[in-house]
Amino acid sequence: MGKNLKVGIMVLMVAVVFAAAPALAQDKLVIWWNMSFVPQQDAAFKEIVQKWEKKTGKQADLSFFALPDHPAKMLAAFDSKIVPDVDFGQIVAVQNNNFAYEDKLLEISDVLNPIRGRFTEGSLIATEYLNGKTGKRGTYTFPIMQHGVNIHYWLDMLQAAGFKESDIPKQWKPFWDFWGEVQKRLRAKGERVHGLGITYSVEATDTWQEFDHFMEAHHVRVIDDNGKSLLGDPKVRQGLITVLDDFTRHYKAKNVPPGAIGWKDVDNNVNFNNRQVVMTMNPTLSIPGSFLGKNDDYYYNKIKTLRWPTAPDGGSFTLRVSVHTGFIPKDSKNKELAKDFVRFLLEPENLTHFVKASNGAWFPVQKESLKDPFFVSADPHRAAAYKNFMEVPNRPYEQVFNRKFVQVQTENLYGR
Repeated sequence: MGKNLKVGIMVLMVAVVFAAAPALAQDKLVIWWNMSFVPQQDAAFKEIVQKWEKKTGKQADLSFFALPDHPAKMLAAFDSKIVPDVDFGQIVAVQNNNFAYEDKLLEISDVLNPIRGRFTEGSLIATEYLNGKTGKRGTYTFPIMQHGVNIHYWLDMLQAAGFKESDIPKQWKPFWDFWGEVQKRLRAKGERVHGLGITYSVEATDTWQEFDHFMEAHHVRVIDDNGKSLLGDPKVRQGLITVLDDFTRHYKAKNVPPGAIGWKDVDNNVNFNNRQVVMTMNPTLSIPGSFLGKNDDYYYNKIKTLRWPTAPDGGSFTLRVSVHTGFIPKDSKNKELAKDFVRFLLEPENLTHFVKASNGAWFPVQKESLKDPFFVSADPHRAAAYKNFMEVPNRPYEQVFNRKFVQVQTENLYGR
């Protein structure tokens, strides 16, 4: 064989290898995932990814991102068009309505439609968005888990103030005023505590989630279910003034730590866990969950999870729900592989395993999982959350219905 021919063959072989490399890289599914507050949930997701790899013979490149870092990472990826194949982020999901409108997400009705019957109606609402380019609504996200806002208090601190569980009022104004009286009695005993752990900061997402519940209690809505603004209605504007007065009066009365105007999402947890406040509201059941297996006396005996009080008019009110969804970016290099993984993840066995691994901090979106004793009755905190979900109406937050409301949430205008 001539020297020139050998060189030519070698060049051809090298070219073939390098030409194949991008294709091989594209076969590796890139997954960006929200780092959980509960390490066991991250481990559970890794297990699901490994099961999928074993089943398909494909490989996944999995990266976890801290809650506050993920949105900027995803926005930069959209700008560069170098995106993951699958993404899930709790804060990222707040902007899903915008992402769908801007034609950045893959329409996945072929994934979700065959299995829609598995999911609760409320969770499916958070998957349908308008695409501004096509002018049509479509399925752009897939539901993973959901949570409401829960109320927790320290039973032993309540008892130290001379009260029993049965003393907690069920009516709106007496309920909130009660914790100020608990504070007063504990202060008289020399305890440096506050009765309430309400969040008032710009930084924390807890602020707008708590404020929205006060709005619902007063039956005030700023947009309708079709996304139309109601702010031009004088009754709505007056209602907002009433809500603001009700929400802020506890801070003015000094029944809330003064630092609550600067709290981040974790700070109400920290203040409660350190017993600096008697009661707090918190999205998910992460507060009691942080003690499970570490201090079971706290978990089962001293920390209690409450039902919400009745509305100011004495009736019930709609509780707000955060439905957390993932998506496949439209610029994914592995669209069909991404769809295959999402189908695998949404199999009841896998998704229930992932949600359970949060120690009950999250609530399932699949109907079959709602029958699981783990969520229904096996635990006092999860049982209370179950009743909040199942016994009163609930609906997603406004950004699901109106993409313009995304700015209100991402800039936390309620906290300003």
